[in-house]
Amino acid sequence: MSSAARQYRQVQEQQRNQRDFKVLSGSGKQQNKHLSLGAQNFLKICCAVVLFVFALGVVRIAFTAQTVSVLLSNNTLTNEITNAQARGDDLQVQQSIFANPGRVERIARDNLGMVSAEKVADLDISQGYKTIPAASQNKLSSAEKSSEVKTTEG
Repeated sequence: MSSAARQYRQVQEQQRNQRDFKVLSGSGKQQNKHLSLGAQNFLKICCAVVLFVFALGVVRIAFTAQTVSVLLSNNTLTNEITNAQARGDDLQVQQSIFANPGRVERIARDNLGMVSAEKVADLDISQGYKTIPAASQNKLSSAEKSSEVKTTEG
């Protein structure tokens, strides 16, 4: 081979070698990274801890909101019970006033024109009570009637 051909091959090989890779000064892959691998792991762990604390805070707020809601409804029910008890006490007082026999008698006499009975009948049912049909009630003898009904002058 001639010397010109050898030189041509050497120039081509050098050009191929130069095209295949370039040598850069510095630390290679690590040159473009701003944080080291340890710092990146630490940052990831810190982010995970912050997210966990945030999630825990959200859960705690949800439980607190539910607790406040239950306490408010409990307070409402307590107020309703207190009001119902006060109303019940008022109704008991009113019932005792209205159920007073003297008051009932006075209203019957004054407003309704009723009078007290002159004769009062007491029934003695200690021996057993007989049901008497209305049709046969008229057929009872006066002796049977007197044994069942005692009259009192009042």
